[in-house]
Amino acid sequence: MSTLAHDTWNDRRKNRTENLEQALSLMLEGCRLRARLEVLAISDETGLLVAGAGPATVCEELAATAPLGRVAKLAGPAKVIVRRVDIKGQAVLMCGMGSPPPAAEQLNEAAAGCLRILAA
Repeated sequence: MSTLAHDTWNDRRKNRTENLEQALSLMLEGCRLRARLEVLAISDETGLLVAGAGPATVCEELAATAPLGRVAKLAGPAKVIVRRVDIKGQAVLMCGMGSPPPAAEQLNEAAAGCLRILAA
């Protein structure tokens, strides 16, 4: 039989929060670090930053320009990938920036994390 102490001990996540915004940011930061990206951000289709990991101003710029298709200009030498994802019936843009460029699997991992957090 599983106990709370045992489940907590086996949990790979070190930073946990009940706050939705903080949970999304912590999850994105973990994905960003594992993928060695400079920025990982989620925006809505209007360019509003929902959550991000990396320098805040770059997250905001990446989110704002992602719907316009102009993200390559802001990235400089780093490469950007933007992927439209449906999360609980809402279309969002998963944006990653780094050198080498982020892979689709990395954005899929972040999208799966968002679904997990929002389902809780």
